[in-house]
Formats: sequence, structure tokens, C-alpha cells
Amino acid sequence: MNRVILDVIFTYYPDVSTGDMPMKLVTLHVPHTYVEGLEKLVESGMYPNRSEAIRNAIRDLLKQELWT
Repeated sequence: MNRVILDVIFTYYPDVSTGDMPMKLVTLHVPHTYVEGLEKLVESGMYPNRSEAIRNAIRDLLKQELWT
């Protein structure tokens, strides 16, 4: 399986409008098909960029597994 390194770039400034906490840079390895899927989501206008799509996915996972 081909893997690519996907740099998820976060800023270190909180989003005052949403109350989000400061963010850190996280680098992860994901299959190429994941990156292609993320690009499709961005191209369709569902998300402004890959980082936001990944943040949404992580937030949903944490809500499901930890925060309910």
C-alpha cells in the first residue's frame, strides 16, 4: 500500500469565534486513497482545506468515543 506523509498544519492561535483551543502541528502517515478522498471533499467545497476536514473527523471521533 502506498502511503504519503500528510502534514496537517495548525496555527498556534485560538479561533476566538468558536472558542477553540490553540492548535499544534501534527504529522501523520496516511494511505494515498485517504489523501485523494480529502482532496475531493475540498474540491467539492465541503471543507476549505484538508486540515479542516481532518480536524472535523478527529472532533467527531472524540465526541463518539470520549465525550458522550
